Amino acid sequence: MITLDRLRDLPTVTHYLRTAGWGAATALVSALPVVLLVAFAIGQAPRGTATIWQSIGAGASAWLALGGGRLAIGTTTLAITPLAGFIGLVALAIAGANRSLDHDTALDRRQWAAWLGGYAVVGIIAAVLAAQGAAALTWLSAITPILLTPALGLAWSLARRHLLTDRIDALPRSLRRGVKPGLLGAAVGIGIGTLVAVIVVLTSFSQVTRMQGDLGAGILGGTVLTLAQLLLLPNIGQWVLSFMAGPGYHLSETVRVTWSGVEPGVLPMLPILAAHPQPGAFPWPSRLFVLVPIALGIFVAHRALRSMPRLAAGGAKVTTVAWAVTTTVIVLAVLDLVGGGSAGSLRLSTIGAPVVWTSLALTAEMGLGAALLLLWHAIRQRRR
Repeated sequence: MITLDRLRDLPTVTHYLRTAGWGAATALVSALPVVLLVAFAIGQAPRGTATIWQSIGAGASAWLALGGGRLAIGTTTLAITPLAGFIGLVALAIAGANRSLDHDTALDRRQWAAWLGGYAVVGIIAAVLAAQGAAALTWLSAITPILLTPALGLAWSLARRHLLTDRIDALPRSLRRGVKPGLLGAAVGIGIGTLVAVIVVLTSFSQVTRMQGDLGAGILGGTVLTLAQLLLLPNIGQWVLSFMAGPGYHLSETVRVTWSGVEPGVLPMLPILAAHPQPGAFPWPSRLFVLVPIALGIFVAHRALRSMPRLAAGGAKVTTVAWAVTTTVIVLAVLDLVGGGSAGSLRLSTIGAPVVWTSLALTAEMGLGAALLLLWHAIRQRRR
């Protein structure tokens, strides 16, 4: 009887093993291109002395950094995650989960664990390989690229297929209605900042290419450097949004950019920063950039109201709009934390937007925009 029971359980075990294999395959699909590209670039670098294992370790470090890991380089820590790369890994995890999990059995938590376990095995191997290079994964941050990043993709996949309906329905209705407009608002906010950054780079493209050429990275190394800078554009876009909100951002411990202007100091050796404004004061109209987060609040409130019946109670509308604005601010804060705030030690220990002050400023400014739209909406309703 015991043997027969084990034989009956064998297909189930096989099914979980297959699911774990899909999880591992999902991680490999995202990891291999990064590892190979970085490894070849380092191997072909002029005057390069790295061994093949060190090159592969550097590629593994790059993949883990894209997933939100922090890298230890000597006594310093590199804590900048290219947001475009992070979002790309989450998108691949969503696609992998969609392909891996059967609709009929996707609510089986053991299947979730199997898929995440397969992904985590590849992540652990990458962490071991990264230790062979110059930039090893810090163990405190290992959970982010190895577990949290694929877990985000898994959760999104399950929610999109309405497999978490019971859990989602348990949330307040105003929160459920406000999440989607809030997510859209975060995407639009970063998009606006990124668009501004792209325009500035294009206007100073000759300086950017000149600096990149001076680094002497070679053809393949230059390609990797260019891709890295493209992946960093949403990070810079978030800094620009923080500038528009008022708190500004840091490019080093001494270089701060606010409405008042750019303080002098040493910048990181990144070609894209050649397009950055020179030190000096900005004219007073720079403060009008605050209208952008106010307009973002109006946009988020408008999208939230569109998700509700026209004759819904006023209190319900206010609560839904408040949740939408809160969602936008929270998502931007989380992305800021994931994006990081350090490119090394000493002068480069502080880079990016101050999360707390930016969140407070965006809450106030977007809240003002949302309140203005709610007031206009209430007046319009009375006239009808």
